[in-house]
Amino acid sequence: MPVNQCQRQRAKVLFLCTGNSARSQLAEAWLRHIGAEQFEVASAGTAPEPIDPRALTLLQAEGVDVNRLRSQPLTDYCLDDFDLIITLCNEANQECGALPVAVAQLHWDISDPKIGSDSLAFANAFADIQQRVAVLLHSYTAPLRGNRGGHTDANEPQPQSPDLSADQFFKALTDSTRLSILMLLQDEGELCVCELVTALQLSQPKISRHLAQLRKQGVLQDKRQGQWVFYRLSDALPPWAVHVLATTRIGNPALINNEKARLKAMGDRPERVQQCCN
Repeated sequence: MPVNQCQRQRAKVLFLCTGNSARSQLAEAWLRHIGAEQFEVASAGTAPEPIDPRALTLLQAEGVDVNRLRSQPLTDYCLDDFDLIITLCNEANQECGALPVAVAQLHWDISDPKIGSDSLAFANAFADIQQRVAVLLHSYTAPLRGNRGGHTDANEPQPQSPDLSADQFFKALTDSTRLSILMLLQDEGELCVCELVTALQLSQPKISRHLAQLRKQGVLQDKRQGQWVFYRLSDALPPWAVHVLATTRIGNPALINNEKARLKAMGDRPERVQQCCN
């Protein structure tokens, strides 16, 4: 297939829980509501039950269309058709892990809001889902597909970082500062040193040492603009490393909440860059 026939299509995501009556319905509806341009979304249950009216009420209060929601059994779907399966309860996670499919899987441990009669449990579960979906939108990139629905064309040149070993990569993640830097870049795309200094509340020399190490290992690349240097994840990262970073960020939505809040307090780009980089 010629390279120019490959295009990045919407990722196909399946939310899976036991009953398909609350958590997976909330996740399906919310991701479709805010991410329809990026994702095709469905949900299913290993033992489906009628949709809980409290879930529908909560979604409608947020202005979400609930007309397409149906409680469906997992057997209605061919799992190999999906790019990503996200389980929302431990039972579904165990069952999904035993399925013979080569599809990326994530587990979101969301408390079951149907336990008890407290409506606050639904609000808390929905807030948790909304936060995780927001991270998913930032972090997940759909695979390249050709006109036959295949994956990246074998003839398309894929940049790699040949000097990056798994040992080096995972050692980089064991340091909390470097992990925070990578998660921030996963979300923001590109940051300068002064933005990282503000977000992490660390000295410029310490931040620069970590950045230099990540760049030397091939995890980051930089771009000089005048006297300032901007950093981003390397375009040559191997697919397995890209997947590790994305799933780490998606699976830990609160990991850099404080750092993100400090960045937000600096204002939006390009104003904040002009403020700190001039």
